[in-house]
Amino acid sequence: MGKTMLLFTIATLLSLPSFAQWSVGGSVGAMFDRPFMNQNKYDYFYYSGCIVFIRSVTVNNSTDEIIGINYQFDLPILYQFNNRWSFVSGLSFQQKGYRMSTNGGCIVKYNDWYVSLPLMAEFSFIKWKHNEFFVDAGPYIAYWCDSYHKYLVPTMNGIHKDIEKKEFNNDIDNRYECGLIGGVGYKHYFGTRWTCFAKASYQYALTKQFKVPQTLGFLSRNNAFVFQLGLLYNL
Repeated sequence: MGKTMLLFTIATLLSLPSFAQWSVGGSVGAMFDRPFMNQNKYDYFYYSGCIVFIRSVTVNNSTDEIIGINYQFDLPILYQFNNRWSFVSGLSFQQKGYRMSTNGGCIVKYNDWYVSLPLMAEFSFIKWKHNEFFVDAGPYIAYWCDSYHKYLVPTMNGIHKDIEKKEFNNDIDNRYECGLIGGVGYKHYFGTRWTCFAKASYQYALTKQFKVPQTLGFLSRNNAFVFQLGLLYNL
């Protein structure tokens, strides 16, 4: 009995390297940023010495919600353990932020750039022929590397445009972001080397963007829906 178990274990271990496979690739996606802000119905910020009041949208009488449409580029790395389970990581370059309108006609666009590293487990639950459906989930860590604010202000001579580069303050700005990400997707295999995929996921930030309340009076979290199209090359 012991000899049989030993032979079975050796055979299993020898079979793993022949199945395990690395894949690398790239993807592009649209990110619908949903920063959750705890604030009053009307808050303000300063621009050119003037106080501008924001028209905010109240949800559940306590949370304001403004959606920003952004994009991201991914360089995924996938390690397939067997025909069901895989490990997924790689680098993700994300533009986050949102757009606000004011009661004075001013439009403010916040563009924040992050570099993110996800660490996810992927499970394939439906497979037939060259098609596959999968789910994945795991934590991520991101670094806030750059930020710009774009202002569109109505004046007597038309619309005045101004772009301001944010100067980070380590006592206020939280440059590191941690959170959870999970999604569902579809893959199609072209032979043994190439795989295309489509994926929808949700990113939930566990950390806040600012360490202390800003002039707007909020501590926002960068939560977002992400829709991606990509291609993998099986090594």
